[in-house]
Amino acid sequence: MSQPLSIPDSHRDLLERPIDVALVTLMPSGQPQATVVWCALEAGFLTINTMKGYRKERNMRARPRVAVLAVDPDDPLRWIEVEGTVGLVDDGAEAHLRRLAYLYTGAEPEEYPESEVPVIGRIYPTRVRNENSTWGRANAANSSTASTPPGHRSAASTIKPTVAVPESHLDLLARPLTAGLATILPNGFPQAEPVRAGFDGTNIVLRLTNAQAETSHLATGSPATLLIIDPDDTTRWMEIRGEAETTQNGARQLPDRLAPSHAGDGRCPSEDAALCRIRPTRVHLDAIRR
Repeated sequence: MSQPLSIPDSHRDLLERPIDVALVTLMPSGQPQATVVWCALEAGFLTINTMKGYRKERNMRARPRVAVLAVDPDDPLRWIEVEGTVGLVDDGAEAHLRRLAYLYTGAEPEEYPESEVPVIGRIYPTRVRNENSTWGRANAANSSTASTPPGHRSAASTIKPTVAVPESHLDLLARPLTAGLATILPNGFPQAEPVRAGFDGTNIVLRLTNAQAETSHLATGSPATLLIIDPDDTTRWMEIRGEAETTQNGARQLPDRLAPSHAGDGRCPSEDAALCRIRPTRVHLDAIRR
């Protein structure tokens, strides 16, 4: 195997500092799963730690394509996303978990049941993006060998019922927070990028640039997942999975606070705006053992 794609020096700190990152894996249905994890950059690989049997561990074992998104907590316009393939490693997993715990908390990891067994996820970077650049796998979004992303809804498939967003976490959609939007590229790799999100009482609403809407491949019925972390308490977060719809109609009426968080000064010109709605079909809150 060739050496993993190098991480640019300008953004290495976002993967070396104790920043809670979004890990995107692929559910059996093709829906992205987005969870909060700790990570470290070791010998060119990005490493995370989880427990055997967790949903994300089973996802990675079955479909080893992942994305990791880290956003600078001091500057939400600065971010890095790493896409790649992941291998699961048993050897040294407990020591790796202790290293991560000391990096993030300065203490030993919290006790976990004896039935839970740590495992390292070693991510081999194949594509890296930040607020300024994309490099790595050529034409990843438009590969001639790309197939329809699994999970895209066909006319014959069953439409899942809309679920309510819990009132206990509605503040995460009312505050001007940066969220992670996870989608699937035509080549089957997950992708994640920072966005600002709102709520219209039923659907999650996003104001994207036209370029974002195109590169995220959010056609009607596309699977999309939003992860929002409370910056005041990173153990408090909300993952919303659903089906996306993107249109030019109505984007100009959305407030400026929903402008993409990495679009220059944080504003998205109305003439370059697309409205994205995500109809929630599943919501998870604050879960650690997933």
